[in-house]
Amino acid sequence: MLETDNPATTVKAHYDDRATNKRDRDSPWYELFRTHNWVKSALIAEFASSMPKKGGQKRLLDLGIGRGGDALKYKHAKIDHVSGVDVSAMSLLEAARRFLALGLKGTFVARDLQCALPPKIGTFSRVFSFFTLQYCFRDLGTTRTVLKSISDALEPNGLCIMIIPDQSSINDPGDSELYSIERVDEHSYYFTMGEAVQRCLEYSISDADLTRLAAEEGLQSTMTSRMDEFIQKRWEVCPLRKRMASTAFPDVHRLYRIFVMRKREGHLRSTDCTKV
Repeated sequence: MLETDNPATTVKAHYDDRATNKRDRDSPWYELFRTHNWVKSALIAEFASSMPKKGGQKRLLDLGIGRGGDALKYKHAKIDHVSGVDVSAMSLLEAARRFLALGLKGTFVARDLQCALPPKIGTFSRVFSFFTLQYCFRDLGTTRTVLKSISDALEPNGLCIMIIPDQSSINDPGDSELYSIERVDEHSYYFTMGEAVQRCLEYSISDADLTRLAAEEGLQSTMTSRMDEFIQKRWEVCPLRKRMASTAFPDVHRLYRIFVMRKREGHLRSTDCTKV
């Protein structure tokens, strides 16, 4: 099932254009994409496989689901139903096709995450958002909106697992031939990384500010790790590491941070779904 909202943004156009692109195995970026998939697989295996059932089913929310590249990971984690939200309707059509091919149930909503989610999307014990929220930290209002959406979508003690830019690394990126960062101000920048991202305007937020604003929405940070450090810690214990990942590209991995946040028990879901 596909519901549309029609958010007209540069990010939408960027990902609409890439909705049906296939990754070239001979591309120098292929190993990077494989490593990102390995990180996501490790997080999904840890946090989705153990999630409780609701109505006899394991259901989760994926914010920024894109083309549904994590569908097989969810299937391996024995997820029964995925609700996916993305700004690109074209990407969601590809996601729906992939889910259908795998026999995995999904509901897909085209929505700009800088706007509040519709209440009918429901509540979940797990929310995942990988490499997406950097488009939502534009200002205090949009940051609060997306954090409120996450909180409203989580059941008490539910978890949100996200991968976002690490502001400290973004502000001090060093020299790299793999990517370019054009600073606009302390919180915004144009990011280019080969065939993956082509001069998209992104936003970063400090760990302290994210933790403070999340706490206002009933979200408590329970784990955080820069992605390169996460890879190094898991490298020796993950049996899939040789097949799926590489320790190359450390200067790219350090640009990202993993956060896990828990919804505090007793924090009520808001009934005000207007944009902050």
